[in-house]
Amino acid sequence: MFQTKEVRKIKHFLYLAWPDYGVPADSGGFLKFLFHVRKAQHELTKEIEWKVGFIINMEVLAVE
Repeated sequence: MFQTKEVRKIKHFLYLAWPDYGVPADSGGFLKFLFHVRKAQHELTKEIEWKVGFIINMEVLAVE
């Protein structure tokens, strides 16, 4: 592992309202979540000189 003085900012978003099967009955909650992600992306882009990349992982956990 390299030791540098590089600083990285990480924001983690977790959307918990996605149902185990199918899609949400109402898209409003997810659109609100997406708004917050895009707002954070815009704010981070203002702070630094290069574009910010996001990885969004949506997983459904099987519960038995």
